[in-house]
Amino acid sequence: MFVTHNKKDFSQPSGDQRLPHPDICSYFSRINSRYFIKLIDALRALRPQKFAEAMYEQEFTIEQRRASEISDAVEELTDRGLVRPPHVMRHKIETGKCKVIPKNEFG
Repeated sequence: MFVTHNKKDFSQPSGDQRLPHPDICSYFSRINSRYFIKLIDALRALRPQKFAEAMYEQEFTIEQRRASEISDAVEELTDRGLVRPPHVMRHKIETGKCKVIPKNEFG
């Protein structure tokens, strides 16, 4: 089985994207090897009973986000002071903006 989310490079350029690109379609058949664009579809074809629950859960998952959306959200939360990566805290300690209190003095 071949599973990819990269429909742009591996799927048909127009029409049904669940089918492989014409340049590679000769490598796939229903008997020898199969082409999928969703992991859950491959699992369903391989072991339909075992992955019945996963198939149900897959139908209701949240759409994945692009890396740029995630980095933008992390940047916004960092700017608002809601996320403090370790290097930020280290810089604050080194510049004297934060002080490390030994455990035995913390009370």
